[in-house]
Amino acid sequence: MFTTYLQAEQDLAAARLVVAAKQQARDAAYAPLVGTVPALEKYLAATYGEESTPFATFGFAPEKTGTRTAESIAAAVAKGKATRAAH
Repeated sequence: MFTTYLQAEQDLAAARLVVAAKQQARDAAYAPLVGTVPALEKYLAATYGEESTPFATFGFAPEKTGTRTAESIAAAVAKGKATRAAH
C-alpha cells in the first residue's frame, strides 16, 4: 500500500527534474533571441500587418487599443482647454 505511494512520489520527483532540465534548455535556447524578437515582430507587422497569418504564426498578438468613452473624450477636451487657457 505504501510502496505504491512511495513509488509514485519518486516518479513525480523524477518527472519534476526532467521538466526543470527542459525549462533550462528552453531558456538557454531563447537567450540569444531576446534581442531579435522585438525586431522580428516589427518587421512582420510592417510587412504583413498585425492581423495577418504570418504575424500570428510566430505567436504575436495584435496590439490592443483602448476604447474611449464619451466621458474620457470630454475630460481630454476640458484638459486641453485648461492647458491652452493657462498659457
